[in-house]
Amino acid sequence: MLIVLIISIILQFFAAGFAFIRIRKSKRTAAWVLMSLALFLMAIRRSISLYNIMSSEIISIDAGAEIVALVISILMTAGVWSIGGLFDEINSLRAGAEKDLEKRINAENELKRQNTLLQQMGTVAKVGAWELDPVSLDGVWTNEVARIHDLPFNEDNFLQPGVGLLKGKQYYERSSQTILDEALKKALNEGSSYDLELELISEKGIHKWVRTIAHPVIEKGKTILLRGVIQDITEYRRARQQIDRITQRQEQLADIIEKSDQPVGFGYPDGRLGMCNPAFSKLTGYDMEELKKVNWNSVLTPPEYALQEEQALKELEKTGRPVRYQKEYIHKDGHRIPIELFAHIKKDQNGEVLFYYAFITDITMRKKAEEELARYRDHLEELVKARTEELQDLHELSNLILQTAPVGIVTYDSDGRCVRTNSRAAEMHGLSEKQMLNESLSESEFWKQSGMIETAYECLSSGIDQQHTVSFNSSSRRKATIDMKLSRFFVKQKPHLLATYSDITERVRSENAIKEFSRQLEVTNQELEAFSYSVSHDLRAPLRSIDGFSQALLEDYEDKLDDEGKDDLYRIRRAAQRMGQLIEDLLQLSRISRWKHDARTLDLGKMARQTIRILKESQPKRAVEVTIEDDLNVVADPRLMRLVIENLLSNAWKFSRDEKKATIEFRKVRNRDLDTPNPDLKDDTEVFFIRDNGAGFDMAYSDKLFGAFQRMHSLSEFEGTGIGLAIVKRAIQREGGLIWAEGYVKKGATLYFSMGTGGSVEELSNMDKRR
Repeated sequence: MLIVLIISIILQFFAAGFAFIRIRKSKRTAAWVLMSLALFLMAIRRSISLYNIMSSEIISIDAGAEIVALVISILMTAGVWSIGGLFDEINSLRAGAEKDLEKRINAENELKRQNTLLQQMGTVAKVGAWELDPVSLDGVWTNEVARIHDLPFNEDNFLQPGVGLLKGKQYYERSSQTILDEALKKALNEGSSYDLELELISEKGIHKWVRTIAHPVIEKGKTILLRGVIQDITEYRRARQQIDRITQRQEQLADIIEKSDQPVGFGYPDGRLGMCNPAFSKLTGYDMEELKKVNWNSVLTPPEYALQEEQALKELEKTGRPVRYQKEYIHKDGHRIPIELFAHIKKDQNGEVLFYYAFITDITMRKKAEEELARYRDHLEELVKARTEELQDLHELSNLILQTAPVGIVTYDSDGRCVRTNSRAAEMHGLSEKQMLNESLSESEFWKQSGMIETAYECLSSGIDQQHTVSFNSSSRRKATIDMKLSRFFVKQKPHLLATYSDITERVRSENAIKEFSRQLEVTNQELEAFSYSVSHDLRAPLRSIDGFSQALLEDYEDKLDDEGKDDLYRIRRAAQRMGQLIEDLLQLSRISRWKHDARTLDLGKMARQTIRILKESQPKRAVEVTIEDDLNVVADPRLMRLVIENLLSNAWKFSRDEKKATIEFRKVRNRDLDTPNPDLKDDTEVFFIRDNGAGFDMAYSDKLFGAFQRMHSLSEFEGTGIGLAIVKRAIQREGGLIWAEGYVKKGATLYFSMGTGGSVEELSNMDKRR
């Protein structure tokens, strides 16, 4: 039994130790301490009993009690072991429960945070969500749905109970409500989704635009739930309407620029061209694709205008106010076009230049008109010297008349109301731009005066372009004439009227002035014809009488007259004959301008050879080397060209008679191949020349060479009337050509002339004077 007792003590100590170990592993420390202490004390008591038994000589052990104690020890040890496992399991379950609780709390917090965030997002984006039961028509919605409808809601709750179709109240404008009812019916009955933009009237009577989207949840082919969102898009709609208005204005402006006859060009500071209209393309000769590659600064603008344009653009950048200046464009084919620019500028927020844009006017006709007026003035001065002061006044008046203005542009809507205008149009109407926008076609005093109201409405309805010249009293109380063009265009399928008109008052006045000049020229020519008739009939008859009676005296009284008397009569006859020839030349000079021009293809070389043959027959003893080039063909009047060839070759024949080896040449070259090309002719223009090595002339007096009665040599040296070269010049001018001369004293002379430059008599005369 002693062994049983020892085993029992060991088991009790083991149970106490196990309980002690559990103290560190369990959260219930006090219970395990008490259990460990009780087991330990029991083991001590049993150990004392064992000691007493071992120290006593009497060994008296109750076997039954010890066996029971051993069983109790075993049960206690097993119980402690089982209780420890039970406590472990309980602790594990408790820990798991605590973790689940913590996760649930965290999930609820996250859900609450997400709901708050979703609610804030809905408030910011003005988007609300809702669900609808298709049977009861009740459901739930977010706070934003109530806010959009201006209904009360609970700030603490994200979801609000939805009242069946908002208690049957219609919150939408009538047409929008009809659309929504039809969409809901299809969604509930057919399972169709919808996405609509509708006009909503809130509980407070505020009109709003909303976008409502719904998607049905379908099971077994039946809608069991309808989910959707609603968004307040009022601000979006307003912004879109503003964008539409801006787009409409841009479309109108683009259409106006596209259809306008006024060239418009956009250019960047680096020389690239931006948007240009067809009128600009037509002006420069480049198509729209080519213009994208053209540099307006170096390709279109001649270099001599670079400094002027740079100064104009600097002024534009400095002041920001539009500038007007003139220059030339180089057309694609190389010819130059005089233009006037009305330039504007566009800058960014930092003041940097984004681009320039300009309204361009082709002033070729204005320049030609100015030149035409100048030519008429100079021609009148040549014919009637006494009219110089009057012509100067007319010239100044013509310059004043020829001043033009930019094109006026106005657009009207389908009701005839003015929707857009420019300052020039407003000026023509005698109103400000703001006043223009408040008037209609039928109310406008300008349109009433022009008598074009019915025509404008006809163009607006039929779409047939109209162009008329009308007159009216302008705001400055002057009679004005305009060239008006009407055309129709569409904005959002609605017809609009585009009216462009140019003030052509100055051009009309200029044309009237030119007609007056022509009338004066006709009067002058009639006076010259009368003078020519007088000279022909009243002067030549007395001269013939003087010459005839002088000859009769010589024949009848030759034996009675001494040598001095005979010499006097010979002198009288020569003077009368010379004066008769002079009168004949003057008459021929005056008749040239009145001859009817009969252009034919002529061989000047053949004509020249005939003239030389006649000259040689008149002086067969002279040795002259004559060179006449082949292929000297022109299209001209044969009478005029015969005068030219005969006079020029006769002069060359006459002024080279003192040369032992006289030479005369008749050739042609290109202007560019001359030693000194004529600046008034193109490089490839054909130039004819007749050259001799005779007496020549002093170039200091070359400006008098082609004037009537101008002689470079005395009568004792070379005979002649001094009219021949004046006749040649007049004939060349009738052919639209130029004539000039080069020469040196005792070294010969060269007479140059061109044909068919297209210039008039007056223009060519001005060129000669400038040269």
